[in-house]
Amino acid sequence: MKELIEKIGMFYPIQVHHSLEERLKSAGIHLSTSLFLGMATLGFLVFDLFIFGFMLWYKRIAYFLAGLLGFWGPVLGLVMFVLSFIIALLLYPTFLLSALQIMADRRRDRIIDVLPEFLALAASNMRAGMTVDQALWYASKDEFGALSQEMKRALKEVFSGESVDAALQSLANTLELRSIQRLVDLLIQAMRVGGNVAEILDRASDEARETRMLKKEIATVLTQYELFIFIAVAFGAPLLLSALSLLMEQMSSNIPTTPTTAMVGQISLKPPNLDPGNVQLIMLILLLITAFSASSVVSIIKTGKSSGFVNYFFLLAPISIAVFFIVRIAMQHVLGSIFL
Repeated sequence: MKELIEKIGMFYPIQVHHSLEERLKSAGIHLSTSLFLGMATLGFLVFDLFIFGFMLWYKRIAYFLAGLLGFWGPVLGLVMFVLSFIIALLLYPTFLLSALQIMADRRRDRIIDVLPEFLALAASNMRAGMTVDQALWYASKDEFGALSQEMKRALKEVFSGESVDAALQSLANTLELRSIQRLVDLLIQAMRVGGNVAEILDRASDEARETRMLKKEIATVLTQYELFIFIAVAFGAPLLLSALSLLMEQMSSNIPTTPTTAMVGQISLKPPNLDPGNVQLIMLILLLITAFSASSVVSIIKTGKSSGFVNYFFLLAPISIAVFFIVRIAMQHVLGSIFL
């Protein structure tokens, strides 16, 4: 089974494999690119079938497309399948790449959190008379998590004959952290000129500790903005859209069933025909767009990248949709004697 999945992944161009290999390393996923692409392809097919099944189950989508396109039957089913494939093709790679980016960012955050203690321990080992590679190796305790794993993986190359400089540079390229890259450059330069490596590690430990404290203070301030956006999207937008949808449905029901027209010059005007089901579908689409936009904004505020929107979208979207239906039901019961 594993070989079959890998063969599916081999159909992708070599450029895709090279690009994905770096992303997998950053995310800490130790799988071959062929296996990952094969599994991703199977996941895409399942996701496509899920969207198509939802479109078949939610009849309002079929009614909306039939009214828009003007035909019914097997052709409409084919159109819905093609539409579900296009939607899956747009959404699935975005979600997948965003998930990899989120995993990489979280992994880097965990590394930054333990970096001061790791560097302090490595400096102590240097003062005890160890070489640079030995000091870093014995400092790589299990409690340092991903940092220890990557450090040991790099130092194993040293034990197999690779130079310390090349191993440390490989570590910096894998982690993709500016602080690590700067530290590696300083260590390489100090080793070449015979500098005090232990002092460099101590200073780097102090700087990493100050950076960690500063990031926590910034995160505390940004939490207020995130909370405001969350409340506005999860509760404010569904409240307004549910009230608007009920109002539009009431206006539609008050339009006389006998068609009336008005002549303005040579133009014949007819009252709009608002289907309550279509109104509700449009409101749900607006909620999803709002949740996506808000998730991207929160991700940019918190991490500086929009790729982390997945973290918030799958929380905001279900809550906002649930609030939308709850408010609609509550309004129908409370205001039923007025509008209905």
